[in-house]
Amino acid sequence: QRWSGQVAFPGGRCEAGETPLEAAERECMEEVGINLRSPDCRFVMLGQLPVVSARRGMPLSSFVFLDTGEAAGALEMCPRE
Repeated sequence: QRWSGQVAFPGGRCEAGETPLEAAERECMEEVGINLRSPDCRFVMLGQLPVVSARRGMPLSSFVFLDTGEAAGALEMCPRE
């Protein structure tokens, strides 16, 4: 299967004045409750993939994070999303 074994974080659009990384951090917090800005976050950013053009020429920015598993607590889905 084409996407077998792939995992992707949530996505969304940038809000006014927001960088693509800031949008990714906000979307992760809103959709799955992961605060990537927290100093004790268990996820470490490894880098950004090249920006590609998605539908209708919209730029698609992708960031790669590593789950270090160093923080206590299980990941839980946000019921609002």
